[in-house]
Amino acid sequence: VSPDGKKLFFVSDRPGGSGGTDIWYCDNLGNQWGAPTNMGPIVNSPGNEMFPYLHRDSTLYFASNGHPGLGGLDIFYSRLSKNGPGKVFNLGYPMSTRYNDHGLIFITDTTGFFSSDRVGGKGSDDVYGCTVRPPMVYLAGTVIDEQTRAPIDGATIVMKDENGNFIENFKVESEPGGKFKIDVPYKDKYVLVANKNGYFQKELTISTNND
Repeated sequence: VSPDGKKLFFVSDRPGGSGGTDIWYCDNLGNQWGAPTNMGPIVNSPGNEMFPYLHRDSTLYFASNGHPGLGGLDIFYSRLSKNGPGKVFNLGYPMSTRYNDHGLIFITDTTGFFSSDRVGGKGSDDVYGCTVRPPMVYLAGTVIDEQTRAPIDGATIVMKDENGNFIENFKVESEPGGKFKIDVPYKDKYVLVANKNGYFQKELTISTNND
């Protein structure tokens, strides 16, 4: 059940899914749960999706052997919004391994427990404690002159979220060749704002859910 009590997430191999076991959800209608709705092909694959956990009403963590991974069941996450689930990301090593890793839950914002049959346990699935940092996304690009297409060195790039609020402490300058790179907290959309003396300010909206 989601932290706000408005949705129930569960796993089923009922007809209408993508294959294997899928993640479904129901809305809380007050005195009963609504009809099940499949999470759709972004989250569900032809393989098995299992062990859903919704953290702070926005990030869905789950295990899957159908999305590209390291082997067996890996742990994935997808940011949920009013438009539905965002792109699926693998938590990566050491949370995901070539063994079966699943059942992640949180007891604080960043610490929790998960299960794994990885080497070094007592046998079969063991429970492990973990710290999971908030999801981050790596952005890179090149600042160029719109007319000449020449790269621009020394341009200042700052970030806004989709609501137009500046993301604090995330500011870089373009390097030789106009290149820049930045790690920022994972959000569905960003606005990159570039400034350089002699140029008008330029804003560019990007979405993390587009390849």
